[in-house]
Amino acid sequence: MSGGEGSGSRVVREAMEERLDVLMRGTGRVTGTVPSLLVKRFVISTLLTIVSCGLQPNAAESGDEMQIQFEKLVGSGLSDQLAR
Repeated sequence: MSGGEGSGSRVVREAMEERLDVLMRGTGRVTGTVPSLLVKRFVISTLLTIVSCGLQPNAAESGDEMQIQFEKLVGSGLSDQLAR
């Protein structure tokens, strides 16, 4: 992802990448024509963006609202590829 991330960010990103590797291997059909690395980066960056937004001092979204937003963003971003 970004080269300027701190060690905490790197640990979280690497743990998420490892988990996505396991999940993506188990499904058999994840990416369609998009490379797996790009799918992982898209999912992780979307999740981290939503979490970062939710952690802001004036954030008004509930956990459920953040989950819905994540599903919309990732689902719409990958749905076309999964249908192929």
